[in-house]
Amino acid sequence: MASLKENNFVSSLFMSVEHVFHNYGRVRVLKDVNLTFHRGEIHALVGEHGAGKSSLCALLSGLLRPASGQIVIKKNPYHFLTFPSARRNGIELVDQQNFLFENLSVAENLFVSRDSHPSPVYNRNKLFQKAGEYIAQSGFQLDPEIKVKALDLSDRSLVNILKHVYLQPKFLILDETLDNLNTETLHKVVNILTDMKKLNASILFVTHKIDEVYQIADTVTILKEGEVFMSDSVKNIDKINLIKFAYTEMTKVGQIGVTREEFYQILKYNEAILQNLPVNLLVIDTDFKIKLINERAKSFFHLEHRIYYNLPLEDLFLPHNSDAYNLIHGTLQKEQDRTFYNVTLRTNDALKRNNIVINPIYDESFLIGTIVIIEDISEQEELREQMIFSEKLASTGLLAAGVAHEINNPLEIMHNYIEFLKYEISDRKQLEILKILQNQTATISHIVSNLIIFSDDYTDQIETCDLNILLEQAIKLIQPNARHKQIRIHFEKETEVLSLHANTTEIQQVLLNLFKNSFEVMPSGGDVFITTALVQENGVNTARMTFRDTGPGICDDHPMNIFQPFYSPFYSSKTGAESHLGLGLSVSYGIITKYQGTITVENIKGSGCQFVIQLPQTA
Repeated sequence: MASLKENNFVSSLFMSVEHVFHNYGRVRVLKDVNLTFHRGEIHALVGEHGAGKSSLCALLSGLLRPASGQIVIKKNPYHFLTFPSARRNGIELVDQQNFLFENLSVAENLFVSRDSHPSPVYNRNKLFQKAGEYIAQSGFQLDPEIKVKALDLSDRSLVNILKHVYLQPKFLILDETLDNLNTETLHKVVNILTDMKKLNASILFVTHKIDEVYQIADTVTILKEGEVFMSDSVKNIDKINLIKFAYTEMTKVGQIGVTREEFYQILKYNEAILQNLPVNLLVIDTDFKIKLINERAKSFFHLEHRIYYNLPLEDLFLPHNSDAYNLIHGTLQKEQDRTFYNVTLRTNDALKRNNIVINPIYDESFLIGTIVIIEDISEQEELREQMIFSEKLASTGLLAAGVAHEINNPLEIMHNYIEFLKYEISDRKQLEILKILQNQTATISHIVSNLIIFSDDYTDQIETCDLNILLEQAIKLIQPNARHKQIRIHFEKETEVLSLHANTTEIQQVLLNLFKNSFEVMPSGGDVFITTALVQENGVNTARMTFRDTGPGICDDHPMNIFQPFYSPFYSSKTGAESHLGLGLSVSYGIITKYQGTITVENIKGSGCQFVIQLPQTA
């Protein structure tokens, strides 16, 4: 007893071709062709020129008689079809030659010129109106009164298709007609064919455009040298194999397995390349869903334990990266090729700067997806900004050193005269004035010495010192002030000796500048946390100090700006006042970099900021 599935398969059958042969003289063009065509199916026929495709179409439409075999339509066998019998069975052929009357109008070709020259008795106005309505309902803009000879190839082919579609055929054959249509017209004709399919019509189209097979067809048949090489669902054959089978020298079906195996090896190889590219790569379909995300992108978005296939793009970016999502989504909607520079993305509370490259993927004229490349440029940008910052400081240093040397000369003269006057004047009031002048010149001298530190020519006594000891000394020095301001200092030090080769006074100056800035931004008290550690940086033993406070943080999107001279780095939310302008942190930056070290700063989530200083340890 036949199964329900088998009965449904048989009931959907419209036509079968059984053991059909056909010759042109001594040349055999069709050899034992066996095919089935079902209702509600779009069937593609592909193959090289001369494979027998057009001959098969002519045979099915009654224009040729087979040498042997039969055609069965709705269980009725025919040794051959005639043109009238084919038409009675609802079969219409749209020939690739576009047999139209060139000197007649579009309307006349649609409705009058069917089998012979049209009758001279018809109402032209009604005919034009009818044709105009039909063309408009079909979704096209075409003048029904224009003569066919004035049309281009695409519009001629369209008229030919509409002429046969109007008859509501049960089996429509398109012999390479779709290949003549422009992109816009093709899309609309495909919609018509899809509607016909929904009405249970069967469609056979011949094409050399493999993209149309995958856009339109349910089933594909390959003809090679008059024989059916294979006939299968489009879902069961990949595009590369279809091209190989249809247009390369292969004659044994047994080779299919080998070719498929080779294809999948190529596919795996290409996928492996994409997966291991040194950029964050996403492949997104036309519904804005992720089809592929490579290993680097999984790590970037922290997707190691999430299922990403078919994940909507918005789920990957929202809610934290709405600006980047809007840029990408807007470009995808417009099917544009765009690059966006320096786009900020937040991943796991870390802000990263990226270039985003968007490349649509087209298969011929059809968009099939988009590649999105996200290049993390955070490190490059930090290095670039570091270089720019260093150049700024270098320029400032040259200027500052020159100014300092010029000030030093008159300053020394002033200092010497004040010292001389102290021994020449006995009046107490005047001596108090001299003392004030001496203190002010000392202040100027201190500022000048800070300026000289910017100069590469500046040198001072270098010695071996221990960072932990210097920190303990600095803490002891400022502890009374800390207690007065209700600031608690927490120091967790490295047990190993952190030996530095530097000027002790300069390192102490850096530490005191950090304490000074923290105290200024915590007028109502707070905490300072200091840790030291011995770490490896690029194979070099490095002394690292982390200095964190619980103040309001740095009021700047780019915290490293605080190292610029005369920059106001902090803002007190309680007092509403900026801290005073100065050179302290700029001088600190100059000192640390002079000893091949680094100093960085960042805002800490919640409150405060954190400085990290790294200096190479001496052997």
